[in-house]
Amino acid sequence: MHNFEDMIEKYRQELIEFSKQSSVHTQEEHEDERMTAEVFAAGPDSLSEPEEPQAVIAGRVPFADYDEFVRNNPAQGIMRVQAFTADQAFPAANASVRVYIRLADGDRELYSGITDVDGIADNIRLPAPDSSISFNENSTVEPYAVYSLRVNKPGYSSAVFEGIPVFDSVKSIQPVELVPLSSDGSEPTQTVTSTEPMNLFGGER
Repeated sequence: MHNFEDMIEKYRQELIEFSKQSSVHTQEEHEDERMTAEVFAAGPDSLSEPEEPQAVIAGRVPFADYDEFVRNNPAQGIMRVQAFTADQAFPAANASVRVYIRLADGDRELYSGITDVDGIADNIRLPAPDSSISFNENSTVEPYAVYSLRVNKPGYSSAVFEGIPVFDSVKSIQPVELVPLSSDGSEPTQTVTSTEPMNLFGGER
């Protein structure tokens, strides 16, 4: 009988001890959860950094400012933008067209207009390097100016193109396909980026 009571008492003590451990463990879990929540809540603020300026075209060193750009591009080329939808089935009329250059001190817009009934914005005259550069096989200067293009039309995703080359006395034609927005307007901006210089020289243009 004595042994039985001892067993009961031992069992009771084990239950009490187990209960204490369980309580401590549960409290520690709650503290861990609160700490994790606080860290995640503080994370974005503590790790956030000022937004970087919009990146220039990869692999290219931008001109310091517009004056330097003009000095290096004394000639003139032409760009034609052809906007369409449904895999060229329909022209995108009345789409806004912006042509700009990326400079070290910020973007500089050189043209702003809209497409006609045929989805075309034509004869956009832009600065370009003199064509004589392309005939010098030893030249390390790109014989073209590089432009960025943005085309917008209500109901369609924006189309953004980087690295469009424009040559002296040559018309550059840039096709632009506009993709309709989904019902919730969640379609992303389309971006086409030129990352490698073309390195075109005399006779190869």
